[in-house]
Amino acid sequence: MNPLSLLFYTHKTLAPTVLRLAFATLYLFHAGQKFLGLFGGSGLEKTWESMTSPEAMGMTATVATLVLLSEVLIPFFLLVGFAVRLVSMGIMAHMVAALLTVYNGLTFAEKEFPLFVMATALALLIAGAGSFSLDRKISRVLSPTTFSLRTRERYY
Repeated sequence: MNPLSLLFYTHKTLAPTVLRLAFATLYLFHAGQKFLGLFGGSGLEKTWESMTSPEAMGMTATVATLVLLSEVLIPFFLLVGFAVRLVSMGIMAHMVAALLTVYNGLTFAEKEFPLFVMATALALLIAGAGSFSLDRKISRVLSPTTFSLRTRERYY
């Protein structure tokens, strides 16, 4: 089996699709807060300042740029269902970093959101993008349909 097939393979099921689209919407709101100041967010200038300020998070400009770029690209990759397993691993790494920095020392109740995001990303890592995704189209090209001799069903 082609190694890329493992990255893009997904079942033709609706549950991961619904989860993926809901997750993308959540991330779009999150990015809107950070970049545009929508929904009570601080906007790009204040977000950048808090990320790079030594008194706040103290990130380097490179790390802050990568974090912000990922928060913009993630929802679009999720919406179209492209490289969802890879994106899910990135989300999980992002949330681990957030738990170790921003949420460090807070109560469990204050850590619920990043933990929920990690659990959702794990579910997508396991299930894949589902139906109606670019991953589904790519996986069908990389791994052509096979047939079971016993049941003559198609497996994708």
